[in-house]
Amino acid sequence: MNRSSEETESSEFFCFRTVSFELDGEAQKSDRKIKQYYKRLGREAPSSQHITSMRRLRDALSKEIRLFEKSKYYRGPMLQVASFDDFVIAEMIDDFSKSFPEFSQRDMGDFVRFSIYGNYIR
Repeated sequence: MNRSSEETESSEFFCFRTVSFELDGEAQKSDRKIKQYYKRLGREAPSSQHITSMRRLRDALSKEIRLFEKSKYYRGPMLQVASFDDFVIAEMIDDFSKSFPEFSQRDMGDFVRFSIYGNYIR
């Protein structure tokens, strides 16, 4: 999937955000939401394979972040409240980009930060 414009970058994030919030058994509902979004943009929706890969990434990031102090990326609390600085984000982006090369570094950065927010900070 070619991603060359700002619009496309945010489209990838829309998809990731959509699959991040889906509950068990809601994959079809999320798929419809993604297809409708792309239809409004007048663009072809990502393949089901791409969305499945996004779900695998979501699960891998969630699992890693929820390890907390057992995660190789967790530095420990830098402040008295949970923050992004508690994780080595640059290393997470690099490592997960290697495991999921279908996503750009920029998208991966957005995905990692969103996952840290949703699974740790919030």
